[in-house]
Amino acid sequence: MALRIGNTIRGRKYSYRLIEKLGDKTIFSPVFKAELLPGVQYLLPKSLWHV
Repeated sequence: MALRIGNTIRGRKYSYRLIEKLGDKTIFSPVFKAELLPGVQYLLPKSLWHV
């Protein structure tokens, strides 16, 4: 997967939306500023959660 501004990367607890490219010194390891989004758990209806 190529990393581009606007892409969303899913994690276990959170997702991250790439919003700005920072200090791109090499082609192979760009650094991005990301916005923290709620993860998959947040998207499920609360009625599906049991304790």
